[in-house]
Amino acid sequence: MIFNDKAHAAITDRAVRDDRTIILEHGKPMIFGKERNKGLRFNGRCLEAVTIGENGITMDDIMIHDETTEDTGIHMMLARMSGDLPVAIGVIRNVKKTSYTQLYEDQMDEQMANGKYKCVDDLLNSGDTWEV
Repeated sequence: MIFNDKAHAAITDRAVRDDRTIILEHGKPMIFGKERNKGLRFNGRCLEAVTIGENGITMDDIMIHDETTEDTGIHMMLARMSGDLPVAIGVIRNVKKTSYTQLYEDQMDEQMANGKYKCVDDLLNSGDTWEV
């Protein structure tokens, strides 16, 4: 049983797929279209879909995809493309960063090595104590 048959046909249908999607590849120009004559360029503060060969647009105007850029700005724009812009497919961002888990473990190790308290008993017996 198919529940969402053709739910994404506006993007995935063979007749429009090449014009409605862009396959991102690191280090390659961001071009798309059935005839591979459309591309993305940065126009001011936003992305713009242009046709190569029209209005003086050349391959030099088309952006090169860099998935390793530290700044997330362009990656967020690629992820949120809609309207006249194609849907981005492929690796949008691939940045090597320390994971949250590793940062947490490093912080715990540092506190254990340099902290005043080594265990819960040290903490509980550190201040004024009394017997009941």
